[in-house]
Amino acid sequence: MIWWVWSAIALVAVGGFAYWRSGARTRRREQRKIRRAITTCLTDDVAALEADLHQLEYDLGGRYHYPEVRRPYDRVVSSIASARRSIAKLGDLEGAYQVTETLAEGRYTLACVRAGIEDEPLPERRLPCFFNPQHGPSATDVLWTSYGDREVQVPACAADATRIAAGEKPDSREVWTGWRKVPYWDAAPPAFLWYSTGYFGGDWPASPADVALAVNYCLIGPVPRMSADGTIVHPLLFEDEDTEIDGGDG
Repeated sequence: MIWWVWSAIALVAVGGFAYWRSGARTRRREQRKIRRAITTCLTDDVAALEADLHQLEYDLGGRYHYPEVRRPYDRVVSSIASARRSIAKLGDLEGAYQVTETLAEGRYTLACVRAGIEDEPLPERRLPCFFNPQHGPSATDVLWTSYGDREVQVPACAADATRIAAGEKPDSREVWTGWRKVPYWDAAPPAFLWYSTGYFGGDWPASPADVALAVNYCLIGPVPRMSADGTIVHPLLFEDEDTEIDGGDG
């Protein structure tokens, strides 16, 4: 009778191994799909920045030789080249953060080129437009409904701020997640967080700290922080709504 016991065990083992192999193939297939989606987003963002730079060249003329124009122009070109190199050698999807951080800096520098061409003051180092970082640095902050129908202040370009004030939808950056197109902040796979948060990870001192925190809240949800007295505050958006949790002595 022993033979059928071993036969049953072998069948279960073979079936379990086949199920594991099938699950592993599915996971690898989904990971490849997400990688392609993020790579496509990054490539599109680089192409958009390059196209906007070329569009400015019609107004550039001899002003390229002015230091206040030539220096930022060359930095934009450098940002584009750097982003392309990073995409080409993208390993872990965490590398998407560096690419979008580079593109955000390129967008700000492009705004500096435009200011030099138009003899305008340099733009403030404000956070990129939340609704579409391709719009470049924000011009103001607007109320936006995020998780749990909570209204928060997020940075917006002048055009999107006007749309929201008129009750219209902003011109959102939509991304293909491998299944459908959604606003980038609603992209479901967690890997997309590396893509989205990189745009807001640079040094943007002209934007209030609570607005930067609100952007993180919109992208990744409430983030706890440690207060000066060692208590954990979660979330920090409105002081009268903070919930403090004793952090303990350890």
